Amino acid sequence: MMIRKGRHYIGAARAAFETRELQTERWFIAKCAPGCQRSRLVPQPDADALKNFGVASDCFGDCEDSLKPSTAAPAEWLPPNIEARQHSLARGEILFRKDDPTAGLYQVKQGQVRLSRVDHTGREVVLHAACAGGLIAEASLFAQVYQCDAVAMTDATVRLYPKDALLAELRQNPEALAGFAAGLAHELMALRARLELRNIRSARERVETYLALNTGADGRTIALRGTAKALAAELGLTHEALYRTLSTLQAEGIIARTKDAIILKMPSV
Repeated sequence: MMIRKGRHYIGAARAAFETRELQTERWFIAKCAPGCQRSRLVPQPDADALKNFGVASDCFGDCEDSLKPSTAAPAEWLPPNIEARQHSLARGEILFRKDDPTAGLYQVKQGQVRLSRVDHTGREVVLHAACAGGLIAEASLFAQVYQCDAVAMTDATVRLYPKDALLAELRQNPEALAGFAAGLAHELMALRARLELRNIRSARERVETYLALNTGADGRTIALRGTAKALAAELGLTHEALYRTLSTLQAEGIIARTKDAIILKMPSV
């Protein structure tokens, strides 16, 4: 079965996050914004470790579930005394553009927002996709202009936490500052995972590995969070290369495709 061919990469990717060095970073993950775990490469924190930090292990929801209308409370570290401004976005609407003056940090309350840049060839490179509960533009707290574009991938609702007010609160609130650092640690681990995935040279093996590492609870279903073009950009592939690869896998009976999901027809492990 060809999807087993990617097991070497899967094992290597998972092993990379099981080192002693990264065990400490798991503790930081325990305080990240709940409901937005984008990559299965990011390891689940140990339940006992979470208890030591006073965090329930069920705070890690799946991104596909968080695309449903959310009434979840803001990330625990976000200071409740800061007046956040809420914005509604239609699918495809721009939240901000690269080089726009920074206004502050955003939390996605509903839907999904993509951060991307355009490289020197004119191709869009997806940097991050935040779903309900997730934060975007953390770096804007320390920059004069935004470093990328933010576009709604679905109808979305976001909250803006103004930069000056949030920075002032972080300076005098150690608990909030620790929570902010924890979120950054989580994003760093997710970035490492994506870099490992993109280091797989074969388009087919890259797609196989992505599918195997992003299955839902049944171990077979991969919920599609956006368009095929967005997925191709996330994987660092052209739309045509992704389409050809998925078509080949489907023709070989390895996957089945629906409008909003890909199903592995053979076990990935």
